[in-house]
Amino acid sequence: MAQDVQAPAARSFEACFDEVAPAVAAWIPTRLGRALDDPVDPADVLAEVWLRAREAHERSGPGRAPFRSWIFRVAKNVLLEVSRAAGDARFRGRAEDVRFEPARLPAEAVGVGRRHALAQPVVELLARVERLSDDDRELLAACGLEGTTLPEAARRLGLPRVAAERHWNQLRRRLEEEGVPSVLLGGV
Repeated sequence: MAQDVQAPAARSFEACFDEVAPAVAAWIPTRLGRALDDPVDPADVLAEVWLRAREAHERSGPGRAPFRSWIFRVAKNVLLEVSRAAGDARFRGRAEDVRFEPARLPAEAVGVGRRHALAQPVVELLARVERLSDDDRELLAACGLEGTTLPEAARRLGLPRVAAERHWNQLRRRLEEEGVPSVLLGGV
């Protein structure tokens, strides 16, 4: 059940973020480029996502998108900027202004990033991710962590929808049997 950005006032930004943070924390390392000139700490990226999302939420108020989708849009934008800042060869020569500077993150943001990035379920899932095939990793990132629909994931992977659905159901079942929490498998 995805929570709306326009969640009732009783649900604070922090409560909504804490609910989806394990998925974002696991997603970030699966998306960070392996060949970056400067290694990037996923916890710093998560801290930046939290900081920017909280500021946007306070500034703009509630939006219409489900909270999970909205947070992943913020995370994708931050990750794109991180890739540029870290020297990802795909972005060399781009003149966009890069704001990602981990040294300038406030202590509160760093604490949130570390708490979620180092949580046991996230660490355990990332150990499993290393053993997955590229297709399995892509399906987990898309369907499990991001909450992307199966038709969209199938399109991104270039698979027929039925094949993607079968593959995702098998992967999800296997990961559930290994004890991966449902919040990391699209169960929010």
